[in-house]
Amino acid sequence: MKDATKHFWKWFLEHKNSLKNLMSLDYKKQKHYLFWMNWHLQFYFPGLEYIIVFPKVKKKRHR
Repeated sequence: MKDATKHFWKWFLEHKNSLKNLMSLDYKKQKHYLFWMNWHLQFYFPGLEYIIVFPKVKKKRHR
């Protein structure tokens, strides 16, 4: 299990920027990253489920 944990977090950290900006990616890229995130999560913990919810409206940053 220790190797599975390292494997998941290594992948996650390598792709954190794409995952962080998932909402701004086109549909094909979203599907790509969600497929691989699911694959790595199942490797880490079989049967684990998750839900990703995008906000309805992207908020503007205040400076």
